[in-house]
Amino acid sequence: MTKYLTIIVLMGLGLSQDEEFIYSTLIDTSFGNNYNLWTEAVYKFNEQGLSIEELIPARSRIEDISENQSKILFTSGDSIMLYDEGLIEYLNLIGSEPSFIYNGDIVFRQDIADNLYQLHMFSFEDGSSTLIIDSLYQNNYKLSSDKQNVVFFEKASLDSVNIKIVNVVSGFQTFILKVPENPRIEIYWANNDYLYLNLSTHITEFGHQKQLFRIHSSGIDEQPTQLTFLENGFNLIETKDSHLDKIIGISYSCFTIFPCNNKLFSFNFETNQIQNIGSIKNCYATVFHSWSHDNEKVALGTYQYCWSFLPGFIKVFNLSKNDSSIIGEDIYGLNPGDWLSSNRMKIFWVGGQNNVNLSKAKSLPNQFKINQNYPNPFNPTTTLDYELPLNALVKITIYDMLGNVVNHLINEAQTSGYKSVIWNATNNLGQPVSAGVYLYNIEAGDFRKTKKMILLK
Repeated sequence: MTKYLTIIVLMGLGLSQDEEFIYSTLIDTSFGNNYNLWTEAVYKFNEQGLSIEELIPARSRIEDISENQSKILFTSGDSIMLYDEGLIEYLNLIGSEPSFIYNGDIVFRQDIADNLYQLHMFSFEDGSSTLIIDSLYQNNYKLSSDKQNVVFFEKASLDSVNIKIVNVVSGFQTFILKVPENPRIEIYWANNDYLYLNLSTHITEFGHQKQLFRIHSSGIDEQPTQLTFLENGFNLIETKDSHLDKIIGISYSCFTIFPCNNKLFSFNFETNQIQNIGSIKNCYATVFHSWSHDNEKVALGTYQYCWSFLPGFIKVFNLSKNDSSIIGEDIYGLNPGDWLSSNRMKIFWVGGQNNVNLSKAKSLPNQFKINQNYPNPFNPTTTLDYELPLNALVKITIYDMLGNVVNHLINEAQTSGYKSVIWNATNNLGQPVSAGVYLYNIEAGDFRKTKKMILLK
């Protein structure tokens, strides 16, 4: 593990005992990207959407917060990092979806093939990684409220999957239920030892209608019990919160551009009662939600779906006052590639009963890397993003397919960080080049990498 102290800006963001803030991955508008090419960063703001601050910039995602709110897990690309009392620790782990478990260690996912993944456990004590699940299917897993067990999907047959549980300490697995492979199933593991999950009851003109079911995590139930019978279904909304006494779902009653609202409901685990808590306007779908410490306020992230996947907003409902507020427009989103993924923009409510003291930090990459240019194909300009974990002499050169030098784009010493450069399809003399396939090569320290790009005219 590598620790960096020099990247911390010496500006404390101490919170008082009663103050609460929302931490969330949002669209990083500082890059000026269009909505198909946005980058992401981690922001902090209050429930009114005021005092929005960038906490971790440059292609970062917040993934989890420890029980005492003293540590935060982030990802940047496929690198996992930890924020701990003013330090950024790079864990030298390549993966995604990290989560804290019962003893403060973490589990994380690694991609091994199309729709096939592995789950590993990482120990902070000795820096070792242990394989927990070798065939995680649909890249989705959930932790129990005590964070000692994981519920996951395993491929069963051509069109079905098994829901199983594994204990992260013993490795012992328990079969729960076989379900159809599609549609996507959302699961919440409540602290009453039940799994609450969405299952399809029938197909409508808008697709699968889902209702809320529950099944015991011990595996003693042969079939799940249906809990909701709403006319327009109950679609469970993802959360990373544990120890909840209720969960949020949405009933999609309108999929048109005409003004209408889709209702939001809470389901109480103790009473099995459903309560209408508000609505989201049509053309917006809910992605993720998080509760305040007293379970009286909830924040939900949305995206637009009527015309294409476009950014939405965060809506906060105050159940004790029976009112709501919207935070921002076009700040929260769902990339098309995240539609079937659990790797979505996550929201966390921090503060309240716990005293949080975080410092603003800047993330640094932990490996040399150059990304695919965008757009690609392009005409007449394209952007090349690259990452420098250390200060280095950087050379970026454009070649044609015969290996001839077209443009010495960069040849200079640069400081560490996330970098980008624009090529305007000209040669070293400033003359436009012809359409075709070109190569771009980066040299930084001992790192060498070449990629292709296509110029159209």
